[in-house]
Amino acid sequence: MDKILGRKPTPELKPPDCLSRYVVTKHAWYKKYKRIFCITPTAIHTQNPERTLVLTNSYTFVGDSDIESVTLGADEFEFIVSARQEKKGKFKPLKFTSKHRQLLLTDLFQCMAAASAMARCLVASKVLGAHQDFPAVKWSRGSNGWKPVTLRVTAFGLESLESKSGAAKWRCDYQRMSSPGIMLLAPYVPPPAGHADTASAVAAAATPQDGVFAVVTKLGRSAPRVFATRSRDTLVAQVQQVARKRLAINIMSE
Repeated sequence: MDKILGRKPTPELKPPDCLSRYVVTKHAWYKKYKRIFCITPTAIHTQNPERTLVLTNSYTFVGDSDIESVTLGADEFEFIVSARQEKKGKFKPLKFTSKHRQLLLTDLFQCMAAASAMARCLVASKVLGAHQDFPAVKWSRGSNGWKPVTLRVTAFGLESLESKSGAAKWRCDYQRMSSPGIMLLAPYVPPPAGHADTASAVAAAATPQDGVFAVVTKLGRSAPRVFATRSRDTLVAQVQQVARKRLAINIMSE
């Protein structure tokens, strides 16, 4: 329609498949300047906020990836994307800073993980590292009992997967965890012999005897999720290590 009426086309304010955008500062050797950092299911785009959001660069992470690595920088705001332009030349470090670095990287890592699940992001294993799975059970308030699940420690959060289908039914991003984010719970202790009623006996038989813990989020209305696994100490240590390495987040447990 713009061409028919002889009007200048209206610039796109953001890519049509943009999932999230952040204001960042890009640091070049000669100066630093503002950019809009746009994350889509397949790429990173940068836009110039001072020139009607014109697209300045695009870096895909699917197929023949333009991104080689994503690492944390020297301070709490800095991160570095090793990338190339239009699949040409060598990979070069691109330095950015953002006050919302944790949120930005969480969104980026989730998009890369989703693309990897569809076998489209070959660089995901290098950027995100390998996830760790733990057989576990979760407390289901609806059925008032324990159900088998698989807990997966990823670069961006802890996921609960259905044991049979492998579908993720719940996720808590590291940046959403409270302090402490993991509460270590005591095992169930049955009452002395002769004092246990039927309900207590059933609970004792169904309740894991060790490895029980709760995941607590910053959202006050979200109830803690209770899980149990024999590898609780290993899982908690893995969550703390990955969150610190990938996002510089310290997950406390008590």
